[in-house]
Amino acid sequence: MDSVPDAVFLDDDAIVLPSGLRVIGSTLWSHVPDDEIDNYSQQLAAAGLTGVDNIRLDGHPLTVRDTNELHGQARSFLARQPAAARSSGCAGTRTRHTR
Repeated sequence: MDSVPDAVFLDDDAIVLPSGLRVIGSTLWSHVPDDEIDNYSQQLAAAGLTGVDNIRLDGHPLTVRDTNELHGQARSFLARQPAAARSSGCAGTRTRHTR
């Protein structure tokens, strides 16, 4: 992010711009049903990946179980945002999903 002046990375965080617009950001990982975790993990290994997309989390490869936990945390954060917006005087919410 250092290469983009004044850029802000929002991961389960929100900011209010000088115009009063409240912007929220979250990485909403896919949720894999428990009975499919082993299958997905095997597919990742067969593709030559160490964990999910070769990402490391706290020193270990990011697992599908990790992404499920991150998914839950993000959903929880997002569920709290309408009340947070109302308490900060925001009149509405707009969402954007990027794949």
